[in-house]
Amino acid sequence: MCVGTERRKTGSPVRFAIFMQNLAKNYPNAEKIILVLDNLNTHTPNSFYEIFDAQTAEDLAIRFDFIYTPKSASWLNMIERGGPSHRIFSIIKTMPQ
Repeated sequence: MCVGTERRKTGSPVRFAIFMQNLAKNYPNAEKIILVLDNLNTHTPNSFYEIFDAQTAEDLAIRFDFIYTPKSASWLNMIERGGPSHRIFSIIKTMPQ
């Protein structure tokens, strides 16, 4: 298991999709990549379809499980009080080889 964070000052569907594609490439042996995300509207598999062809977008969507924090009283709100940014917490579970 690997835990990582990524912080961006602005969020866009294109940047999110590219980040996710790079994340998937960094863990080619991961059966599933589980993400805990805030509820920013770009944090969905729909972002993949905005820049990738349908097959690539679907392949990426299958690789990830998205878990969203509550919209109100999110524990991420406490972390993010320092500025208008979002964080992506990723938990990557790799399969034994």
